[in-house]
Amino acid sequence: MLGSNFPEEYRGVESLDHRGYVNQLAQILLPISKGIGFTVLPESVMSRFEQKEQLTSLPLESPISQSLFLSKKKHRDLPKRFEAVMNIIHEATR
Repeated sequence: MLGSNFPEEYRGVESLDHRGYVNQLAQILLPISKGIGFTVLPESVMSRFEQKEQLTSLPLESPISQSLFLSKKKHRDLPKRFEAVMNIIHEATR
């Protein structure tokens, strides 16, 4: 994504200094809003961030997307309560 959209500036992942790990999308934006680094996230995450005015979003010349997969064990039925969740996921991804 970076190479396609910023070919002059991007020199490969090896040139990026990485120091940390956050596994919740909303938590990623707090240090970013303070000017510490950058990230690539879905727009929906930014739109829900309380301090979104402190963020800068750059449009991409080559947009990216990823497939979303819903999986389960082959010979095992899911509990009935999962139907509601699966319906919500299907509706949201249409």
